[in-house]
Amino acid sequence: MCLNTRWRVPLQPALILGMVKTCFRILFVSFLLTGFAAFTCSAKYGGGAGTAGDPYLIYTAEDLNEIGLDDNSDDWDKHFALMADIDLGGYTGEQFNLIGTVSVPF
Repeated sequence: MCLNTRWRVPLQPALILGMVKTCFRILFVSFLLTGFAAFTCSAKYGGGAGTAGDPYLIYTAEDLNEIGLDDNSDDWDKHFALMADIDLGGYTGEQFNLIGTVSVPF
């Protein structure tokens, strides 16, 4: 049996290598973007999960002030650990979010 090699396309290693590199770049960037989003979005406050064994970590005045936001009222019955001395001198009057209410105490 005779093979017809007249229509065979010659192998072009440079083209194939370029395509492979492009695919790896796309996969690498996709991995970085999804991995980065997962890590940056998962931490709340200074870290932790709010449980007794893994309390939310409070390092800064901003972390502490974030607890008082209405969006975070579901966290008011969670566990917190103060990780540093916090200076609230920069907050005056209504700038600091009160944590808890009469009906939902902290």
